[in-house]
Amino acid sequence: MDFRYFLVLIYFNTVGDIYTYSDLVDLLGLTYKQVDNIVSSIMTEGYLSYNENKVIVINDKGIKLLKSNGFYNVDIFSIYEDELINKDTFNNKKIDINDIYVPKRFTTKFSGYE
Repeated sequence: MDFRYFLVLIYFNTVGDIYTYSDLVDLLGLTYKQVDNIVSSIMTEGYLSYNENKVIVINDKGIKLLKSNGFYNVDIFSIYEDELINKDTFNNKKIDINDIYVPKRFTTKFSGYE
């Protein structure tokens, strides 16, 4: 299953029946038509269904899929929070404004002035 399908299921699991397609479009970075196609595919596969108010919700089969893949307790909005980015991957050393900046491999690429 495509990871976007899991993100849609996690979204519906997080928000319940209070969803908007515009949220999904923003979160996934897809067009409305692409989101609609994904939701339709997931509904066809039986992981989403309509409730008694004709609102799309995640059903037991969808919840079981999330649980079996370890995504049941994931909040979709926590995935996109800045705090979850691994800050150790970035260089935390601050450069003083007066320091000289020399780009990496500068000497191998710079041929000098003519």
